[in-house]
Amino acid sequence: MPIHARFDQARWTREFTLERARAEAAVRAREHAAAWRRRRWWRRLGLGSRPSVAQIARNMGPRGEYIDGPGSMAITELARREAGEAERLGRAVPVDMLVWGRGEPANRAATKIGGLPYRPADAPWPRGQGGRPSVFMGQFCFADSLDVLGAWHGAKPRLPADVLLLFSPTEEGPMGDEFYDIGVQHEWWPLGLDNLVGPGGVPEQRWKLNRGGRLEPCYAELHRTHDYPEVPEAHPLRGYPDGERLCVLEGGKIGGVPHFAQDSETQRPGVYLCTLGSLNPAGPRYPLLNVPANAPGSVFLEGDFLMLVDNGSLYLWVEERGEGVELHWDVQYY
Repeated sequence: MPIHARFDQARWTREFTLERARAEAAVRAREHAAAWRRRRWWRRLGLGSRPSVAQIARNMGPRGEYIDGPGSMAITELARREAGEAERLGRAVPVDMLVWGRGEPANRAATKIGGLPYRPADAPWPRGQGGRPSVFMGQFCFADSLDVLGAWHGAKPRLPADVLLLFSPTEEGPMGDEFYDIGVQHEWWPLGLDNLVGPGGVPEQRWKLNRGGRLEPCYAELHRTHDYPEVPEAHPLRGYPDGERLCVLEGGKIGGVPHFAQDSETQRPGVYLCTLGSLNPAGPRYPLLNVPANAPGSVFLEGDFLMLVDNGSLYLWVEERGEGVELHWDVQYY
């Protein structure tokens, strides 16, 4: 029986259409253009000449997006469909993208951020800086995604168990130095555990990168799709703003190809496994799967969602070492 629910692409591509996105962008573009005319913002920004309403609307309309909620995932798939010419996209690497909802998952073993980890109640809690309890960042369950792992490398990784838990030994989170030995702590646990830790067994969790000092629990639905790392420059997909994000998808993911925030040449020993990305859900409608509306006038959804440095992502590789495996990591941010 699957651990995760699957993203309902048919439902969400009816909710978020390219036509509606472009119409909403046109309204916002006219408002921005009027403000720019009044305040001469284009000169302050060094643009030379005033952008046209059409130019502004194009930049505000459908584009390559960082994927966290259902809207960004739906628009990505619709833009790919509109660009067409799938036979020219090049190599297709299967990936399970993570589309997030607010709260705890139905299955404790499922991929998630914060909240209650999938681990035995009697297991000692990891300790970090100054002997303080480490912060539980989140977990990945690979049971529903084993067929996509290693597809980019052409080699299946050997995993110690199905569920990987990730902890930070500091309240600031990992900062991207792979050689800082305790930058990311981890545990592997098999499916089928009972006597799981309850709320009273989780030490107080503080996350200094969030205003409220905590990590809001979120759960992931999986969406099976593809990364296309070899799309030709002339393909229509690259004509969208931030078109690279429509080729190799950016956000939380299992398998596929890593979309690096900075250094596209980054590589660690072993096989790329997954990415845990920051959550900064936005938009007036369904910023997350189970949040129908944002607060009126708000761009970003209010909440203590995972933030890694500055909208960063944690990338993970697994390397076989004798009878065991070693986890390698990197953090990149904007």
